[in-house]
Amino acid sequence: MLAIILPIFVLIAIGYALRRTGVIETETSYRIVGLIMNVTYPATLFLALAYTPFPAGVWKAPLWSVVTLLGSGLVTLAYARLTNMDNPTAGSLVFASAFGNTGYLGVPLAMMAYGETARISAVVFDTFGVSMILYGFGFAILAAFGGEVFSWKTVLAFFRTPTFLSAAAALAVRAALPAWNAHFPEPWLVGKIVSQTLHLLMPLTFPLAAISLGVNLRIRAVTEYFPQVVVAVIAKVMVMPLLAYGLIRLLGPGGVTGQAIVLEAAMPGGLVVGVLCGRFGCNARLGAAITVGTTLATIVTLPFWTHLLGP
Repeated sequence: MLAIILPIFVLIAIGYALRRTGVIETETSYRIVGLIMNVTYPATLFLALAYTPFPAGVWKAPLWSVVTLLGSGLVTLAYARLTNMDNPTAGSLVFASAFGNTGYLGVPLAMMAYGETARISAVVFDTFGVSMILYGFGFAILAAFGGEVFSWKTVLAFFRTPTFLSAAAALAVRAALPAWNAHFPEPWLVGKIVSQTLHLLMPLTFPLAAISLGVNLRIRAVTEYFPQVVVAVIAKVMVMPLLAYGLIRLLGPGGVTGQAIVLEAAMPGGLVVGVLCGRFGCNARLGAAITVGTTLATIVTLPFWTHLLGP
């Protein structure tokens, strides 16, 4: 399993070195993230939802995601209140410690570690248990702590994202496939071209996401907010996967689907949480520091969780 996990950090180190040597600037990494969000990850999501069989019990993945998000939120909010933290900083702590890199990093890693069944399980976890919650509950938290007026237009914006559009298209194709194959048993050339294009795009998500993480690695921000980052590490890469592990052991699903759920819960902070924190008036620098801190912590925590989950 280390042979799968350690290359993540090699790619992150490459991204860090590229920024330090001036080959890639931070602004360029944001464009790379835009490419991931709008092109490569939607291709991954579409292929998973349109063609991969749904494993038994996968419907529990979004439910366990919500439970783990709430668990992290309770830990970080309790710390914020005990330390009399100002609202913008508290909002970033709660938000950045809950919403992880479950799509761009978690889905490819789950597939590499446990195969196709894990990929569809991770996609369901990310799409319906993280992304949908992010655009509603997550942004409402940021607006409340940042002093911004929350608008339902923000929630509705989810239905215009490449994630939702790709998921909707994939589910429509999935529903229509049996009838289509019955009438047209031979695949059309256009379909072959589209399918092959999506398969070429899919592997790009993982290396691009890891390199972008490295480009945005700021060690100084971690030292500036060290106590808050430590709490975020505990909440994000320890409490959340521990809750997920307990849930799958008690209530299922078992097997590869359960492994994917725990692995998704163990992902570090998301690529753009710092930007999102700043957008709603919260502490953007702390949000970015939590992404860096939790990513560095996964050097230790990811091998632990994968070892616990087994092959």
